[in-house]
Amino acid sequence: FFFLMIRRPPRSTQSRSSAASDVYKRQDQYRYARYHFGPDFFKTKTIGTSLTFSVGSQPIKDLRMIERHYFKDRLLASYDFTFPFCIPNTCNSWENIYSVPELQEDIKQEMINSPWETEADTFFFVGNKLIIHLKSQYNYSESEDDE
Repeated sequence: FFFLMIRRPPRSTQSRSSAASDVYKRQDQYRYARYHFGPDFFKTKTIGTSLTFSVGSQPIKDLRMIERHYFKDRLLASYDFTFPFCIPNTCNSWENIYSVPELQEDIKQEMINSPWETEADTFFFVGNKLIIHLKSQYNYSESEDDE
């Protein structure tokens, strides 16, 4: 089951007149996201995600993504994926299939009743160096507007 795809707009569609301070705002915008899935999400067994990225003039070895999902202070799931080699000057797609963890009904209901309290941290490393940290929040209630 495929829920979403996040992709940065192509450079040709970005304004060349953007001020330097706007660059930081856009970068932060891409590092934080909120997703409303609704309660039917809990019927899902697997999730597919797709990441599209470009590589500069140097090859990348051992691009690694670690993702951790939490509800309040409880770790729900942890995923670890490695893309062993990226060819220079290429655009790449990286698809991951996640198994949705089994959760007890009372935990599911508490997550539905607690919009935006389920969170994820996604870390990208090249070798052992952290290159980006993304944060996400999730809402499993009926309403997208719940706070």
